[in-house]
Amino acid sequence: MGAVKDFVHAQRRENWIWRDASVIAADLEVDARSASAWLPGWLRILEPARATVFVADYPHELPSGVNPYHETAILLHVRLGRKEGVFCPWMLVDDDAAMLLGRESLGYPKKMGEISLDAEGGRVKARVERKGTLLLDIAGEIGDEDPAPPPMFARNFFNVWGPVGLTFQKILYFSTQEEIIAAHRVSADVSLGSSETDPLHEPGWGKVVSAYLYRLDFGSTRTGKLPLPLLPVSPAFMYRHWNLRYL
Repeated sequence: MGAVKDFVHAQRRENWIWRDASVIAADLEVDARSASAWLPGWLRILEPARATVFVADYPHELPSGVNPYHETAILLHVRLGRKEGVFCPWMLVDDDAAMLLGRESLGYPKKMGEISLDAEGGRVKARVERKGTLLLDIAGEIGDEDPAPPPMFARNFFNVWGPVGLTFQKILYFSTQEEIIAAHRVSADVSLGSSETDPLHEPGWGKVVSAYLYRLDFGSTRTGKLPLPLLPVSPAFMYRHWNLRYL
């Protein structure tokens, strides 16, 4: 069955923007009140309050011409009215083209950093540094494969998108699709650092709820919801989170 699955998957591969991605992702408890301070006014933290922290390795050139790169981010679990999804308040990449395109097209608050992800010998290790500060360290043992894992990127996304300045940005809403090739449970230890330009201590982190090591394709060229600007966001949001999102 494994060979058949791989063959069928290979026939559909041309439809995906990111192929053969490796992602270590951990869901952590956060303090609802503290994490809410990172949100634009329209969004609300879901209960129980959670955030997904991930580190990804994208090993192939994208159709846009962006070279292979690494990425790390925090995704707060939120709702807008009755619609549930995630909001990205912080993201780093290690390629400038990926940074610029992600900011301009989808509103991801991307900055540059040093990112590594290794999974071998039954263990996974991810490390993120920026401006001399260790911001994220994930390490753990790779466990059994889960035949029905939770989604990684197949979610609703709410980002804040728009120019910097005395103007109203907007909440951008979109979704993507994915095909999970394999997902293994991970017994993970997660440590987050903080600095003046990356104040990652602010959400009030709690214990690790779950962690997975994914191999997947995502960002289909044929499916998903196109980005849709929804609601205005006051300039006060941008200036309140200037360090987190821009410095």
